[in-house]
Amino acid sequence: MNNEGKEKTNWCGLVILMLAVVALWYGFGQYAATMDKPGVYGDMHGAVNALFSGLAFTGVVFAIFMQKKELELQRKELRETQKIQENQRLEFEKQNVTIAIQRFENTFFQLLSRQNQIIADLEIGANSNKHMCGRDVLSFIYRRYYGTIMNTLKSKGGDISNVAFCCDIYMEVYGSFEDKLGPYFRGLYTLIKFVDQSEVEDKKLYTNIVRSQLSSSEISLMFYNCVTVLGRNKFKPMIERYSLLKNVSFEALLSAEHYGAYESTAY
Repeated sequence: MNNEGKEKTNWCGLVILMLAVVALWYGFGQYAATMDKPGVYGDMHGAVNALFSGLAFTGVVFAIFMQKKELELQRKELRETQKIQENQRLEFEKQNVTIAIQRFENTFFQLLSRQNQIIADLEIGANSNKHMCGRDVLSFIYRRYYGTIMNTLKSKGGDISNVAFCCDIYMEVYGSFEDKLGPYFRGLYTLIKFVDQSEVEDKKLYTNIVRSQLSSSEISLMFYNCVTVLGRNKFKPMIERYSLLKNVSFEALLSAEHYGAYESTAY
């Protein structure tokens, strides 16, 4: 039997007891009225009155006790209800977090797939014997950048350790391959920016996924692209924030002096 059933049983027992006492008291009164000496019997009936008073007091105490039990049960039920509501709230929050992560990852991997498609669509010399596509195009552009700097040093002179000098040459090369480098870096920037502006906790987990797919030529091109006006203000801070140059090959840089172009956190 549950608590509610027990409470009903207790109350019913109390009511029956009270009714029995009232009936007994009334019965004694009626019986005394038929006797020759009701006063004498009335003295005996006083004991019943005392019993009734005692039982009434007991009933009051019992009622107070039962009310206390009911309040305790109500408080217990309230605590259980609050606990259930709190568990439901926590579960709801977990579900919301899971849904948010799923939505983020769906968009993230779509952007990553689109970036890989941009790379796959790169093509140079389709009608020649030197036809290249994909990441080979980015490697070719970086070699062209390096060769242009070497030719400039021979013909015009300059200081290869000077980042500004190398940036000027990069802008010339970028202009020649803007149709290839423009979409590539805009897509890469959009991908990193999406992670940066998201509400996921471990953002480096996703930027590390992007970084792991960058080839040596891509990292080198990104290095010089983002110290120019093309990426200095927006892309460069994110490179430093998420250590996107961690895998850079310093042998691939034009000069060891260029290391200082980025904060140490970029590496």
